Amino acid sequence: MFWFLGQPIENIILGALVRLFIIFCILPLHEFAHAFASHKLGDDTAKWMGRMTLDPIKHMDPVGAVCIFLFGFGWAKPVPVNPNKYKNRRTGLALVSAAGPLSNVLAAVVGMFVFRLLFALNVAVPFPVEFLFNTFIQINITLAVFNLIPIPPLDGADILDLFLPRKARMFMDRNQRSLQLALMILLLLGAVSSFIFTVTSFLSNALWSGVDALFRLFGA
Repeated sequence: MFWFLGQPIENIILGALVRLFIIFCILPLHEFAHAFASHKLGDDTAKWMGRMTLDPIKHMDPVGAVCIFLFGFGWAKPVPVNPNKYKNRRTGLALVSAAGPLSNVLAAVVGMFVFRLLFALNVAVPFPVEFLFNTFIQINITLAVFNLIPIPPLDGADILDLFLPRKARMFMDRNQRSLQLALMILLLLGAVSSFIFTVTSFLSNALWSGVDALFRLFGA
């Protein structure tokens, strides 16, 4: 469960640096994506509250940051939105929620593209740099997968809500705290972690295949 167990000291240092970068740069990007999407859909609540920013202090959640550092997935402080400002409340919430995980997937793809470009240009990539790239990519995909779990307050809950019938949505609302508690217990037991890393591995392989196919298309 703890990524640093059994790792050599140089890997621990590099892994810690990447996780600090995630906490101070990628989590703010995730929350900014929510705020920006909400702004585009007609709600400026996040903007008025100073949350449409890349400033990490504005988005920092201490517990979520510690989870990122220890486990490789976690959360930031949720961006406040007013779904009543959207033309379609449920669709708007789903789009705003999807913007966060999408930003992590895009960040991972950019990392893959840069790394693959270095390889195509025959640039000698030392192990520390390769390790940093791989860790950066993996954590971004893991964050996307974790946030797509359909349990409030994670992004997947609002995305799933778009497709649920009314009775199912009412059940989710009534049992929100119980579902959150169940998620935390499963996280501690490692059951959810195994699922997250399995999906992360599948998505990572699919994205790498797409990036490689793009380079092969251009003969690189």
